[in-house]
Amino acid sequence: MTDNADWRPLLALLANDTTREVWAHLIVGGQEALSTSPIPPQKAERSLAALERAGLLDRSTQPWTQHPEVFAAALSRATPGTPVGIERFLSEGRILSMPTRPAERRELLELVAARTFTADIDLTEPEVNERLGAWSADVALLRRHLVDQGILDRDPSGAHYRLPGAPTAPQLPVGPALG
Repeated sequence: MTDNADWRPLLALLANDTTREVWAHLIVGGQEALSTSPIPPQKAERSLAALERAGLLDRSTQPWTQHPEVFAAALSRATPGTPVGIERFLSEGRILSMPTRPAERRELLELVAARTFTADIDLTEPEVNERLGAWSADVALLRRHLVDQGILDRDPSGAHYRLPGAPTAPQLPVGPALG
């Protein structure tokens, strides 16, 4: 039996009328059923070889061994798990939609911040936008949510962003130097 339990080759295999009929004879009547089948021997042999390559049949044993569990294995690999929790709002690392429930929205925004920013770096708005672009096409809305939720701090001038609690960049004194 093959380890490759991909569903596409199995489906293609069973789309062939002769192969499907050969498989049915094997399932219902076993190896002996093929000897009374109206399928020409050359066609039956091609179908048997294809079933063997797909891992559905092992002709090295007597009697031949059928492996219908290949279907279940292929389906289990083909069926993506249903995302749970905050992951259900993501697809391939991008935000599908913003959660409407405040707790879920906050959890998603915290995930974005944790995977996007580090505590020791001040970023300009274009730098923040570039990083958030990996999550969403609407970076302005995402940035606004992060700031409004207090997950990302913006300095009073609006020029720099950082995670809360991160040390701020040194500020130069304004006005005449005291001296």
